[in-house]
Amino acid sequence: MSNPGLFINKIRNNPNRPLGIVAISIFYLFGACVLFVSMFTNYAGVAEQITLAHGVPLDLKFIILPAVAIFAVVMSYGIYSLSSWGYYLTMPYQICFGAVSLFLAFLSVSFGTQPFFGNLMWSALIVIYLVIKRRTFIHPGIEEQILSHKTE
Repeated sequence: MSNPGLFINKIRNNPNRPLGIVAISIFYLFGACVLFVSMFTNYAGVAEQITLAHGVPLDLKFIILPAVAIFAVVMSYGIYSLSSWGYYLTMPYQICFGAVSLFLAFLSVSFGTQPFFGNLMWSALIVIYLVIKRRTFIHPGIEEQILSHKTE
C-alpha cells in the first residue's frame, strides 16, 4: 500500500503551500468543472440557481454561468499559485458573496434561508483562513524565515 502522505505532497507540489490553500483551489476548480458540464446538461436550471446565489438579475442568467465558471478557474489558479493577485481577487469575491448571501437569506421566502447561510458560512471560513495565511500570498517564504529564526 502506498503512503497517502506522498500523494498529498505531490498535490501540494511545494512544501510552502498550505494544505488548506490546495483544498480551496481544488474545491473551486471542481466547482468550475461542474458548471462547465452543466452548460451542456441543464443550463437554464443551473444558471438560474447561480444567478440567484450571486444576487444578479435573472435577465443575466445566460451570461452569469460561464462567467462564474471562468472566474472560478482563474481564482483557483491564483490561489494555488500563491500569487498576491489570487489573494486580492479571492478576498473581495468572498466578502461580496458572503454579504449578498446574508442579504438574500433575510429576503428569500421561496428558497428558504439554508442555502444562503451555507454560502455565508463558506465565505466566512475562506476569508478567515485566507487572512490567517495572508503572508503566504503577500510575502512568500516569510513564514519559513520566521520559523528558522525561532529555531536558531
